[in-house]
Amino acid sequence: YARQTAAEQFAAQRALQVRSQAAAGQARSARSTLTWGVLSALCVCSPIAAVIAFVSYSRSKEAARQAGVALPGSARAGFWLSLLGVVWFVGFWGYVIWSVQQDGERVEARKLELSQKLNKSDANRLDHESACELAELYLLTNGYDGNTQVAQFKDFECAGALKTEPSLAALEDLKFRTSSSGGLQTVAVCLKHGDRWFVDRVTHRTCDVDAVSGVASADGGKKPPPKRAAPAPNH
Repeated sequence: YARQTAAEQFAAQRALQVRSQAAAGQARSARSTLTWGVLSALCVCSPIAAVIAFVSYSRSKEAARQAGVALPGSARAGFWLSLLGVVWFVGFWGYVIWSVQQDGERVEARKLELSQKLNKSDANRLDHESACELAELYLLTNGYDGNTQVAQFKDFECAGALKTEPSLAALEDLKFRTSSSGGLQTVAVCLKHGDRWFVDRVTHRTCDVDAVSGVASADGGKKPPPKRAAPAPNH
């Protein structure tokens, strides 16, 4: 009888110890679930926090079962926050993908429009409008300064002067953005004439073109050459 009583006491102590350890583990897991759930809801760029929150929630649930206690509210709150984080993660990246596709379609449509306009114009005649179209098409096709994310290029402003020579030209002060959050880029567009006019390069410096044939302004007009003083009459 004494041995039986001792065994029962040992079993009871062991069970109490297991429940105590389970309760302590359950409390830690519940706090971890809440912490990672909050991080998951705040950080929509990665699902890692949500995954850790789910694992912590499972541990807290199992520990609560072993301890014979109810699952704490902090664990439940962390679980629902992690679910919210997953929804935000999917929504955020879904919007990003959709936005990139929309930008790509916008740029392709604009490139097609510019190509059609240039094909209808005289390739051997360069005016301000055709120079702007050539410059924009070049940038949307080749990018600028190592940046080839042309789907984000937007807000082109072509109001600078066009300097021309028989086989060279320079379009000044072309402005555009390489991203929605970026500032305006101001560049000069250097053009050449072979069998047609084409863009040779785009630079943030000048093209060093002496406009011996005049300077075309944004409205297509030309500045007249300077008048020479009349020679003094001989007496």
